[in-house]
Amino acid sequence: MPAPAERRDDDGARRSPVPGAPWLPKHFVPRPLLWSLLDEATEHPVTVVVAPAGAGKTLGVAGWLAASSPTITPRWFSATRNTPVELLEEVLDQASERAGPVPQLVVVDDAHLLPAACVRIINHRLTHSPDSVRLILLGRWDLAIDRLVPELLGHLTVLRGDVLRLTAEEAESLAGMHAPGARPEVLAAVVRRADGWCAALVLAARASKTLRHAADLELLGTSGGPIADLVAGEVFVGLRPQERHLLLCVAGEPDLTEETARHLTRDARAGEALRALESTGLLVSRVSTGPGPDGGGDPEHYRIHPLLLEVVRRRMVAGGVDVQQAVGTILRATRLDLSRGRTQVALRRFVALGRLDEAADVLVEQGPRLLAHGPDDHVSSFVRQAGPALEDHPDTWGLLALARWSAGDDDGGRHWADRFLRRVGTHTSAVSSLQLHTVRLHRARSTGEHADELVTAALDDVRRAGEAPVHDPYLALALLQVGVAENWLGRLRDAEAHLSEAVTVGRAEGLVATTAEALTHLALTQVMLGREQAALELAEEAIDLVEQHPGTSHVARTRADLVRMLVWFGTHPLTPAPGRKRDAGRATYPDVDPLTFRLPDEPDDLTSRFWWQIMHARLTLLEGSVSGALRSLDALSPAAQQPEHLRVSALMERAGLAVITSNKDALRAIDQALAESDAEAERCWVRGASADIEGDLPAAAAHYLDAAEQAHRAQPPTAVLALTCAAQLVHYLGDPVAAHALITRASEAAETRRLGSPFLGWSRHGTRVGQLLASVPDTDGSGWRTELRGACADRAGVATLFATTVATARELATVEDDRVMPTLSPRELEVLQELARGSTYGDAAANLYLSENTIKTHVSSLYTKLSVSRRSEALAVARKLHLI
Repeated sequence: MPAPAERRDDDGARRSPVPGAPWLPKHFVPRPLLWSLLDEATEHPVTVVVAPAGAGKTLGVAGWLAASSPTITPRWFSATRNTPVELLEEVLDQASERAGPVPQLVVVDDAHLLPAACVRIINHRLTHSPDSVRLILLGRWDLAIDRLVPELLGHLTVLRGDVLRLTAEEAESLAGMHAPGARPEVLAAVVRRADGWCAALVLAARASKTLRHAADLELLGTSGGPIADLVAGEVFVGLRPQERHLLLCVAGEPDLTEETARHLTRDARAGEALRALESTGLLVSRVSTGPGPDGGGDPEHYRIHPLLLEVVRRRMVAGGVDVQQAVGTILRATRLDLSRGRTQVALRRFVALGRLDEAADVLVEQGPRLLAHGPDDHVSSFVRQAGPALEDHPDTWGLLALARWSAGDDDGGRHWADRFLRRVGTHTSAVSSLQLHTVRLHRARSTGEHADELVTAALDDVRRAGEAPVHDPYLALALLQVGVAENWLGRLRDAEAHLSEAVTVGRAEGLVATTAEALTHLALTQVMLGREQAALELAEEAIDLVEQHPGTSHVARTRADLVRMLVWFGTHPLTPAPGRKRDAGRATYPDVDPLTFRLPDEPDDLTSRFWWQIMHARLTLLEGSVSGALRSLDALSPAAQQPEHLRVSALMERAGLAVITSNKDALRAIDQALAESDAEAERCWVRGASADIEGDLPAAAAHYLDAAEQAHRAQPPTAVLALTCAAQLVHYLGDPVAAHALITRASEAAETRRLGSPFLGWSRHGTRVGQLLASVPDTDGSGWRTELRGACADRAGVATLFATTVATARELATVEDDRVMPTLSPRELEVLQELARGSTYGDAAANLYLSENTIKTHVSSLYTKLSVSRRSEALAVARKLHLI
């Protein structure tokens, strides 16, 4: 094994060639035995290195990477307790794609911190697609992954702390580096008592400088616990005052740089002290961050060893002159951060120092900015540390409610909101009116309770705040909540205006999470206003924001994905399915099978939930289950509780399913339900569909034309749908000139929205849409009409597509509801599908490569299992039971 590449800085540290990996310290001993084991283990998909803190996992693997010469640079990934599942999946996907047949090696440091969801992702890949990963997991304890089968198959290798133990030669060399000039008996005692454990050896060697006799080293143990604390404590005492002050000031920093050290210590030479500590190779480690977007970037980030951190934290609790001086220095730096607008950093440091009153003031005054990047862990830390002291800070309860809602905790949000609103109702409070409106409206967004009154009460205060020279920090949030409520109430123009203003204010004030959420609600507004292309652009913009700021709430991504799916269904078959990928920094849309769509998580507001349920019904229909789609629509809130604009959309969804099943009774019921709304155009279309099913084609065409003339809604697109259905019937009735005029009007009306769903063929008896479009002369050379013609050329009508699998109303009425689901063999299912296609026994035999006698045997078995005596009965039962 060659020695690590000599890429040194001024103090002898060697920078790792792997971005994110720690630098190799000046006092670094090559580990050829460990590296040979890693060479062998990493030939397999997953390698787990399990050892306690200080065993040398991180530097051992970093040294191995520096000594190796891989064809593709590995990737170093440091885990945290809040590592998003999406981020880990992205890292693994990129590693799998970059390297071809052999995935790029990914090292996950501190893997024991990974959330359970991330561990499940690793476990799933290890079990189901081991060839897609090449991982090294460095952790202090075993992860909850399946080991037996992967280890037997050679997909998983576990290396434990014994392989990290220093050999006698390595230990002597390392001890000599850290205790130069020490007496031989002292070094021998250090090596003997450390027993190969890196942390104990380095700490003991450092501590030996402060011990007078070799006999004192008998106190140094070989494992963690109090002995390790004693060793670390001795090292801490042996440090220079400048270094102790530095550690006391920066112990709470998750990302430590020289600039941060200088800022918190108020010491211009803090960087030198930090580099001196790093040179030991244990007390402080340097991490390579890699170049920034412009090729630059500061690689000098540091991480304090956990053993030393624990000693420092205990010193902070114990107090003393040094601690008081450090606390005073940190407080001055924190207040300076607050004055510069670094609210999250200030809150974290106030909480870490136990200054809860000052932390509460930050929450009250800068609440929206604390949530600028989504759910804020520092707010949760404040709640945990404050405990009963929260009773003394009721003005923070409103912000706590918004923080819990942002984190997806609806129950927690309602708890704090209820306490906040009760307090405001009975006491004089310093909270702003906009904060009060924001909490009230957010609390109502999942129930719709008193939404109209709450919006009316909020609008005057919102208007005044928008005109003020200095914006209230809650202005963007209040505008967002007003727009969300207006979406539900059907005031779409007002919602568009207020959500657009929320986006503008959010961008101006750097409120990323608020901006992303407002963009998604605005995108949903555009869908309801019939502006699908604008909705798609807004959803894409929101997704870009979410991806650029991984801490942003997942709710915004959920709604953006929902909008994209709604747009696809509205524009299908003209728009590729919304599988997203990146190409040269731009979003593109590859072809994706709609049956692989995965519905996003259920959103948290009523309007999005409504469209989420509509989307669920459409996906269920794509899978071939009309009854399942109807059940999804039945799960919507009762019609009496739905605002008119959504109720009409839901009824038209049901009407489409009734057309597919030829259910005239359902259409009559929908007609009556639409009579209660201002939906005369939709009623005319439903009457036309009913007449179409009954075979009264002139009456159906007349109703469709009436619907087209009276339509005024953008959602559902009744006008385009009615014109297309009328054109189909008029052409079938023998008037091609009028039909051409109608289909031309329909295509022109759909062009700006790129609507494709109305051209899927909703008339049961009219001319096929593809044939109709092909017969229309393309006089204006419209690219849109050419695209539409090509997309519909070979498509059968919707009813025809589902005819063989959907049970008619008569079939549903003739089949008993208490039938037991039969168990059919795969071959019997194939024969049943051939019967549904209308195949003869000879056709089925040829298609399935069987003899006719075998087909007859399977048919006889089918009739027995379905308790029927002829083909029509068998198909009726199969359709009702969703066997085909």
